[in-house]
Amino acid sequence: MRTSYLHRFLGTKNYRRTILRFCRAIKTSGLKFDAIAYRGQSGALIAAPVALLLKKHLILVRKEDEYSHSSYGVEGCAKNFCRYIIVDDLISSGETVQNIHSAVADKLHFPDLVAVFVCYSNPADIRYAIANYEWDFPIHCLSQRRIYRQRKNRTR
Repeated sequence: MRTSYLHRFLGTKNYRRTILRFCRAIKTSGLKFDAIAYRGQSGALIAAPVALLLKKHLILVRKEDEYSHSSYGVEGCAKNFCRYIIVDDLISSGETVQNIHSAVADKLHFPDLVAVFVCYSNPADIRYAIANYEWDFPIHCLSQRRIYRQRKNRTR
């Protein structure tokens, strides 16, 4: 069975390439961070091997309605004051990234989200999410090889 977009990134031939592209994009960004946060199955498929290759901790953020043996909504090895990134398959509305960001902020003392890395997204969706949530961290979109940032208000 194929999905509309995941087969391009997680298919047998492309999965290894996707993981290596994430690692390369993260390394070349020059960002300093301690952990990788993710949510859901598609996030786990990317975050776990990337964290293993980059020797970073994982932060799992469960969905509110997710049934699990654990009662914790956020789990992982990250410590207070950690710097972290989020990895995901795509940004549609920005709600997943916002929920991960909020959940980590509620559980850790002074976490610092330094960037988000996604496989694929429509540029308009990313711009909408950045403006809607007023994000001040960059969004790295691998399929477009582009980094999106909040536009600064210019005064004359």
